[in-house]
Amino acid sequence: MKLLASDTTKNVTDALKIVSMIVIGALATDNIKVNTIVSGTFGGSEVVLQDVLDSILPCMMPLAVLALVICLLKKKQKSSVFVLLTLFVIGFVLTFINFLG
Repeated sequence: MKLLASDTTKNVTDALKIVSMIVIGALATDNIKVNTIVSGTFGGSEVVLQDVLDSILPCMMPLAVLALVICLLKKKQKSSVFVLLTLFVIGFVLTFINFLG
């Protein structure tokens, strides 16, 4: 019982939580594919939104999807079926209005 209550166990557990979040983030960037097809002309040159987002933070869109899923599952206590349906509807609507490609 002394081992379970010690500070060492708590520190190891906290470190493993951080490592697991890093692994989940890396898997998300490999497995979640989200690209925008929005572009516009500014100052006579064409600017593609996906290129701008990738220059700020590569794989920003998959990270946003992962954050949405984690928020719905953990903080809002929604079911996995609700999350899947929500992602389907959001993806369908954004593809329909030519935001995602």
